[in-house]
Amino acid sequence: MLVVGWGVWLSIGSSRRGPGWAHALLVAWRPLPWVLAMVGVVALVVVEPLWMGVAIIYIAVVSGYLMRAVRRNLDAVREAYGEFDEIDESPISGRVGSYLLAGAAVLGALSLWDISVRGWNGVFGFALAVFLGGAGLVLRRAA
Repeated sequence: MLVVGWGVWLSIGSSRRGPGWAHALLVAWRPLPWVLAMVGVVALVVVEPLWMGVAIIYIAVVSGYLMRAVRRNLDAVREAYGEFDEIDESPISGRVGSYLLAGAAVLGALSLWDISVRGWNGVFGFALAVFLGGAGLVLRRAA
């Protein structure tokens, strides 16, 4: 959940402050996947369910891959077009939050129907709907 929260924070921050801020942050947080991987290795050895350590290592690998890919894409844009322009902090459109809230409502309704038909299989979809709804509320307040 912390990695997802960090990704949301990075996305919101880069949409407000621009790609230069996102690039600087990705460079500064470059050790994050390595730290997560070490925590995963320790959990693999210390914690009883083996899958917990494997799951943490998986999150570290995926996070590292995504951070590296975004950073390299930003480097390619900077090489092609020059340095990123400095921008003032701009507001986020409230429309994005509205779209997320609408999507969360539809996904929540479908998930509740899925829970009633198939049982607890729809809980993951409902949890995702709650997360999207929360992100939508945060974005609407920030607008």
